[in-house]
Amino acid sequence: MKETETTGKTGSPSPKAASRPLWYKLALGLTAGVVVFLVGWYAYLQLQAWSSLRHWNEYKARLEAGGEKLDVQALAPPPLPDDKNFANHPLIAKWFASETTALTNGTQRWFFAPGAEDPDRRRAASGPGRGDTRGSLLERWAAYYSGHKAFPQAPAGSSPAQVVRTALSIYDADIAALREAMKQRPSCRYPLNYEMGGAVNYPHLVGCRSLCATLELRVMSFLHLGQVEDALAELQLGYFISDTLKSDPLLMSLLVRMAVDQMMCDAVVEGIQLRSWNDAHLASIAQYLAQRQYMTEFASVLRGERNVAVHQTELLRQGQVHAAAGDTDLTTAGRRTMKLLPQGLYYRNLVGLVNWYQEEVLPTVNVSSRRLDKQRLQSLKETLPVFEDNAYGVDAQQSLTAIYNGALKAAHWQTLGDALMTACALERFRLAQGGLPQKLEELTPKFLPAVPVDCLTGKPLSWRKESEDSYRVYGWGWNGKDDNGRTGRQLEDGDWGLAIKLLQKN
Repeated sequence: MKETETTGKTGSPSPKAASRPLWYKLALGLTAGVVVFLVGWYAYLQLQAWSSLRHWNEYKARLEAGGEKLDVQALAPPPLPDDKNFANHPLIAKWFASETTALTNGTQRWFFAPGAEDPDRRRAASGPGRGDTRGSLLERWAAYYSGHKAFPQAPAGSSPAQVVRTALSIYDADIAALREAMKQRPSCRYPLNYEMGGAVNYPHLVGCRSLCATLELRVMSFLHLGQVEDALAELQLGYFISDTLKSDPLLMSLLVRMAVDQMMCDAVVEGIQLRSWNDAHLASIAQYLAQRQYMTEFASVLRGERNVAVHQTELLRQGQVHAAAGDTDLTTAGRRTMKLLPQGLYYRNLVGLVNWYQEEVLPTVNVSSRRLDKQRLQSLKETLPVFEDNAYGVDAQQSLTAIYNGALKAAHWQTLGDALMTACALERFRLAQGGLPQKLEELTPKFLPAVPVDCLTGKPLSWRKESEDSYRVYGWGWNGKDDNGRTGRQLEDGDWGLAIKLLQKN
């Protein structure tokens, strides 16, 4: 029998095989070992992915059986007919086309913004700014509009209110159209694409804020000019614009809604201090404010942010890194790394992320009692989970910071809304009785169903009567102590509330 090439008759290695160098044999063995390891590691990852997916699906099913909805599409409000949707009104739909209004002199203005580009470049397009405290708001804007070629000019010697009213008459026709649209289209659904994850676009937020900044100035000018019914009508439009943002349960929308409410609050306070509102006006404003439930809205926002985080993780798992990351600073190398992460890590992070929201974040808000658990919120920093990677597309610490700041502002605005409602009741009492009460309990039940409670302490709001023309209504704020109604520079400092004092028209 003829010998084979590699073995002899006895099966021993042939001289050719025996002559192979040691490094070759080691490389061959190492390669075989690596192949076996990779196959085993792949099998392990597949098993982990299957196990993690099963765990995630079971956990998700339990939550959904309890009434939770984790789908990002659950954020979207129900569809509306085009002719009933305020967002489809031509003046609002333009916001989503990112258009500006071209004026006859060639300058540009964002729709309804109170300021505009100055052809002479002597004024900021954004206006004088709220941080400037020299003079009243109307006085600062009157100085801004005087001589501004982009706005109609009042006769020389006009009051600040008349200067502002004349300048903003440029919007008369459009605002009248929106007031009518508010009646014909009482519901609103903005065309937001939640499937875009972190890259979703919010052009309406800029539009709403600009419009309400203009409405605030118009309301104040009407009040100083004695046109109270016009002031109330445009105040109601401002509140309606604010309410349209409730349909989008995300933190960014809530923050803009609170900024809009700051403007409307300032306008109402201006009318109170001018003694412009009558009993019917004050009752209407108070009735609207009584419906405000910022703690409920904030709880809805927390669920919305949770659902977006879940959706971002799913996008990352599918390799859609850009859609999930949006405009974050994630580098190209970082994006490639995210695509290579094992599937099981994504599912395990989903469980950890959602469980963190369910067990730690959502319980900070008690919707039924309209209370915010400050201690629990502060302790969140100590219970922040350590995820196996950053697979859900947002940094956990940044997410917590946004939640903390959002909670702080929501509690602040719940307190301010209640304080403003109480101030309306106090002014109604003044109109009926000729003076202020000695204590807030005298307002109930005729002017106020009950004295509102502080959403942090659970105690009734405080008030300090300084004179028949000056008083403060407030809660104790984040620091939990009575600072006699004095506010601080930061929200964490001082009391939260309103200071009311008699004003003269200008």
